[in-house]
This record gives sequence, structure tokens and C-alpha cells, in this order.
Amino acid sequence: LEAEYPPDFIARSPRGCVDTADPSAAGCQLCLDEVTTTGPGGLPVTATTSTEAQRYCRCLASKQLSAHELDSIPEHTSLECSKDPMVSANVTLTDRRRALSELTGPRELFDSVADGAALRNLLSSFYQSRGLAYDDVDVLITSQTPSTYSVRLATSRSDAVYLAYSIRVELRRFAQETAAPIDISDVTVSDDLRLTDCGQFCEAQGSFLSGFVPRRPPPPSPPGPDIDPCLRPCLQGTCQELSAFATCDQLSEVGCDCHGCCTESSSPPSPPAPPLPPPSEGPLLLSNPRTSAGSTAFAKRFLTKVTDGKSKTFGKSKKNKKNPWFSAKVTLENQQPVRSVTVTRDTKNKPSKAKKYLEDFEVWVGKKAGEKAVKCGGPFAWSKIKKGPVATPCDAAKSKHRYVTVILPGTRKTLAFGEIEVR
Repeated sequence: LEAEYPPDFIARSPRGCVDTADPSAAGCQLCLDEVTTTGPGGLPVTATTSTEAQRYCRCLASKQLSAHELDSIPEHTSLECSKDPMVSANVTLTDRRRALSELTGPRELFDSVADGAALRNLLSSFYQSRGLAYDDVDVLITSQTPSTYSVRLATSRSDAVYLAYSIRVELRRFAQETAAPIDISDVTVSDDLRLTDCGQFCEAQGSFLSGFVPRRPPPPSPPGPDIDPCLRPCLQGTCQELSAFATCDQLSEVGCDCHGCCTESSSPPSPPAPPLPPPSEGPLLLSNPRTSAGSTAFAKRFLTKVTDGKSKTFGKSKKNKKNPWFSAKVTLENQQPVRSVTVTRDTKNKPSKAKKYLEDFEVWVGKKAGEKAVKCGGPFAWSKIKKGPVATPCDAAKSKHRYVTVILPGTRKTLAFGEIEVR
């Protein structure tokens, strides 16, 4: 604390002009007053050419304003302050799906207030189904016409490409598959995600300590002879899933090495990928757990207990629920579908209680958590469960069915089991 700060660091710091008592942008007015109208050599004043402008940008960053609040400040844009990535989409709705019993009289075909709220709720559920953190302040919905809405989604650099791809490809289908009171007829997503908008003024690139630092993403490592580049993990998906939305350079900026699968900015097409290796014999990795009731943290604890190799540390759902289920996403190898699922009862409780928790359970696979698209097996009788692990083949599963669901049909049921293994 008693060290001397470098002069350039002190010059960029807004502590001499910020009003710490005012949490709004007005608390940076003194910093803005110090910004000159013309930069060195007559250049436009921006955060990359003016220390005073950078100081003002840092002051705004210290106010913890949302991305949409920062975008509404003219100087934040004109001075080229660092901006968060943004997914911009236009969503067109069809007529609202309302039961006839709910219609008590004549009404508008579209209701901007109700439809906007329904669209926000739909996005919240969509984020959750994709394993993304949802925050209302990151979502700005504006009515353009009675049936068209502008949707702007502030996000992180690591999630931007995945979110934009998911909104463009999957949101419309997701709305059709859920009980949302709106139908979506069209979704268009802008290709500009603002991933390169921060220029040399990027906090993530260390400019707060080092000043104006050009961004230099590390060169991608060449793929090994036996690795299919399309199967490499990229954000929450794989290179194959994300390459349709972004070029290799854009994916490199968010830490994905997809060269050999994505479109190169200035290189000829890549040669065909090598043949896929045979699937391994070990169990597949499970992630993104969900339960029919309970928080994400609750579902993660459930997954930990049923994948630790110990049937006595069992996962248990909320008590006395209708059709309780547990679901987890499978990391498929070489895009090969799920072949089998093995479930083991908990061995800590007495057999009578373990029977109550698992008798007549079923195993399903689907494209999202809890979806019953293809049935692998069940209901399983207690006479089979009590003998040991219950293995069921999933012969009809396809590579698009990435979620495995264990469900206990019935009312006032509690689901619990010791282990699950997917191959």
C-alpha cells in the first residue's frame, strides 16, 4: 500500500475526479470535463488516444452500470470506451396461444406489455436449458411493431458466440416445445457481437496495468493426427456446433482452437477430417445437471453424489413431487449416440425405503433436460432393481439426444438412487 504507483498508472486512474458518493454516470462528470476536444496531432479523442478519455471510461466502469445503461451514454460510445459483447436479435411473434376459457372479451391480437413479459420469461427458461446464467438487467426488449421485438442481450466474451448461435438456431423451436403463451415465427441475429469492439482498451487484456496493449490471441496449436478438430470442446459446445456461426479468428478470440473445422478468414478450405476413432469403453462425462424441482446448485450436488462411484452417497429429489426426474447432459464421443444407461439403487437406506425411491423408474434421452424423446427402458420392477445395477440399452437414441433423464412416474413421489453410468 505504501509503494509508488507508476506515473502512467496514476494518470489513467479516475480516483482524482470520480465522485464515489454518486453511483450513477453523473459521478464521472468531473472526469468528462477534463477530456479535451481534439487529440494529439488533431486525431479524434478516444480511449486509445487520450489519457483523459481513458480515465473517464475507467470511471464509468467503476460505477457497475449495466451494459445497456453504458450504451445509452453518448460519450461512452463516442470515446470508444470498452463495451461488453452484445447479441442483437429481431424476434417476430405470431398470435398468442390463449385457451378459450381465458378470453373474457374482445382483445388485441398482440399485447406489447404481455408479449414482452412472456418473451422475457421464455428467454429466462431458454438460458437455463442451455446452462447460461440469466440476469434481467442484461436483457433489453423493445417493441418495433405490434409483432416484432428488438432483443439485445449483454453477455460475456466466453458465452457470446454460443448464445448468438443458440438464439438463431434453437429459440424458435424451444418456444414451440414449451408451454409459453407466445409463438415465434422468425428470429434473425446480427453477426456483430462486439467481440472486437474494445480495440486496445480491453480490461481482460491487461490494459489497466500495462496501458495500451494490442490484443494478440495465442496461435492455435496444430491438431494431432488422431484428433477430429470438429469434436474439440468450444465454450459450452463443440467446434462443429459453433463453426456455423463464427470464423476461426472469431472463435480464437474466445479461446477456441477450431482450425480445421471452421472457416478460415484468408485460407483455402480445409481437407476432409480423418475417420472417427471408435468410442472408448469408459463411462461418458455428465454435466449441466437439472432436476424437476430445485435449484441448479441442488442438481449439481445430486450429480456429484450419483457419479462418485459410491452407491451409499445417493442423490435424492425434493420430497413428494409429481413425476420427479433427474437429468444430465452427456459429453458424446465422436458424435456417437448414447448406447446404454446403468442405474444403481442406493445401498445406504433399508431395502424397503430404496424400493420406495426407485421402483418403476424409467430412463429416457432427449435434446434438453427432462425431455422424454426416446425411451431407453422401464418401468423397472423392484425384483430387478434389488439384484444390483440396472443396465438398459438405448438403441433408438441419436446423437442429438444429449440429455439422459431418470424419472419416477406417479404422484407424491421421491426419486433417489446411488449411481448412474452412461456409455
